[in-house]
Amino acid sequence: HLRMVNFLPDSELMFIGYSSFSHSSIESIKIPKNVVQIDKYAFFYCKKLRTIEFPKDNQVKTILERAFESSGIQRISIPDAIAKIESRQFFNCEKLRLVEFSEKSELKTIGDSAFENTATEGMVLPSNLKVIDNDAFRRCHKLKVLEFSEKTKLISIHKDALSFCGI
Repeated sequence: HLRMVNFLPDSELMFIGYSSFSHSSIESIKIPKNVVQIDKYAFFYCKKLRTIEFPKDNQVKTILERAFESSGIQRISIPDAIAKIESRQFFNCEKLRLVEFSEKSELKTIGDSAFENTATEGMVLPSNLKVIDNDAFRRCHKLKVLEFSEKTKLISIHKDALSFCGI
């Protein structure tokens, strides 16, 4: 069973393709710095996946919908260049407790059901965030705090974005 994936520091890997690791027994992965895109379902239903690490100088610009859906991921630091957390990206990640953004985050949109049914208890949202889409945090029963910057650019919170939450 596949448990860990390590790439050499000089890896030229740029894309992690559709369903690459889905349903695998992978427990951790360090994403190489040259990866620019993680495709749909890449880590779908990886129940043993706990850790995904991005190097500080990562090039990730796009993580497509459902990439981590129903995985066992416990924490993640969202790469700075990500402008949108796509639909159902972390849907049903029942062990996901910590989601971090840096002050340089370019995140503008949290998509439909992006964090639905996760175990996150709180989140400090980046100031560039403009839209929280439908069901984004729905059924996050442990969610107690969503913190917005004083310089927030938030303009829209859509239907059921925070329904059935601990807030």
